[in-house]
Amino acid sequence: MTWVGRNGGQLEPYIWFSLSAWIVFLFTFWAVQTRLHVFVLILVSILFFSIRDSFSTIFLWPQVAMVLFCGFLLLMLLHFVQLKMRAPVIWETITDYPSAIGVPIILIIAVTTLVGLLAPTVNPILTDPYTAWKVSRGESVPLLGKGVSITASTGDASSGYSRDDSKLGGGFRYDYTPVMTVETTKRTYFRGETRSLYNGKGWEYGPNEKKMPLTRVNNNPLQLDARFNRSLLKTKEVKQSIVMNREEVFPVLFGGFAIEQIVQLNQGENAFQPILWSPRQTELLFTGKNNYPKDYTIISQEPVIDEPALREVKADYMDKLEWSEYLQVRQIFRSGLNSWLSKLPKQVRMPMIKPN
Repeated sequence: MTWVGRNGGQLEPYIWFSLSAWIVFLFTFWAVQTRLHVFVLILVSILFFSIRDSFSTIFLWPQVAMVLFCGFLLLMLLHFVQLKMRAPVIWETITDYPSAIGVPIILIIAVTTLVGLLAPTVNPILTDPYTAWKVSRGESVPLLGKGVSITASTGDASSGYSRDDSKLGGGFRYDYTPVMTVETTKRTYFRGETRSLYNGKGWEYGPNEKKMPLTRVNNNPLQLDARFNRSLLKTKEVKQSIVMNREEVFPVLFGGFAIEQIVQLNQGENAFQPILWSPRQTELLFTGKNNYPKDYTIISQEPVIDEPALREVKADYMDKLEWSEYLQVRQIFRSGLNSWLSKLPKQVRMPMIKPN
């Protein structure tokens, strides 16, 4: 018994995988004895792979195709077995002239496969239940547009963040095809819109953002946020020309911080566009449902950061209303954070160093 226990332990956990596979084999061997059992086995297998494919990042459509192929092959073999038992004379004729039934079967399979390979890729007419359920809940559907083969991927990848800012995570099918082409005098970070309120799961518009003033956009310099004094701020002018490569409609126009002026829109043709400017968020909002600008040129004033000077700033922003949205701390973190800040040395309590 000691020898069995010592050597049998080496088989764990592989012995359980082998036993499970053996039980599945015996069940399958029993299940293919009748035509109804084969149909049920095909249906259960397809449902398993379809559900696993929908709720994961794994491509399982090749496995579904293989299940269908093997299932129909089993049905055909079962038909021949029953034909041999019930009509031995006809079976002897088929065995004497196998091409009489073999050629039509091969032609049907070949023609069906050829039509499937030559058929164009089209969107499904009916929405599958999983996608319909997710959309009805207002959630994004990860990995939309899965192909039949993993090797058919054109560089797409699965990302960990959805398009819904109010709830981070969820995942979506990231597309690497170009969105826009940019010519700029300086490489900079492009931004579109911002959110100031963190709800514990993601970002939303704060109360002030929902009531923020908006102005119409023309060829004049854009209005600045009157809450802040920029007299000591040094900036560098950056000119950016954007050409959109897609026909999509975005809620904002993109540009480097901070946008100062739109100098050209649609190459001067059809320059009137439903565009609004938010001074508080420095956002160019596009309010139209179609006819998104195909190209535009903007001028930005990029702040020049003087880090040594920022480290010397001793201003207190805690009691100023204009800074409240930038200093938001959720109630569940507030007590612990205040306790931690009180323990910091005085030399690191300056506004520039505190966040670090």
